[in-house]
Amino acid sequence: MPRMPTARIKGAESSGARRRTRFDGVDCPFGRSEPKRGHWRLMAISDHGRRQYRRGSQRRWSSDDSWNRKDALPDYPTTPDNRYFIVRGRLWRQCNPALDQDTHDRLVAQLMAARRAVRDATAGSREMADARGRVNDAKVALGERGTPWWNDGAPDYNRHLVRNTPYAEWYAALREALP
Repeated sequence: MPRMPTARIKGAESSGARRRTRFDGVDCPFGRSEPKRGHWRLMAISDHGRRQYRRGSQRRWSSDDSWNRKDALPDYPTTPDNRYFIVRGRLWRQCNPALDQDTHDRLVAQLMAARRAVRDATAGSREMADARGRVNDAKVALGERGTPWWNDGAPDYNRHLVRNTPYAEWYAALREALP
């Protein structure tokens, strides 16, 4: 097995001294304690002990070696009326529960295709504008943007801080109950 590259110690070039750094419990050949955007990242260690690296920041690193798997995503609290979920103290509108599963899956596939088109388009181009429009259309169709999908006359608190909405007391009690 080839030797893992190491970083040179600053000021010790004449002695040839080298140091090994650790990155999430694994030797990092880049001399950094954390990866930077656009740099190579350790993706996995194969069964044969080979380290597999991936360039870029398209996938988010997590300390438990999971790469955006559904079982690795955190559970976000949902409001009692199931209209919003909460991320970092902010309300985000849920998808319309009245959509059947096939329609929901088709719209999510369209949304993901539009997001990939945004990623691949150059900034300020006509393709970028078209792709962003397709993202918005898919989100409106899913019920995440636009007119609220409920019809009981309740106002829309999408993207509002929880503490500034009627859900503030419920959320404070929920946070107190957590360990």
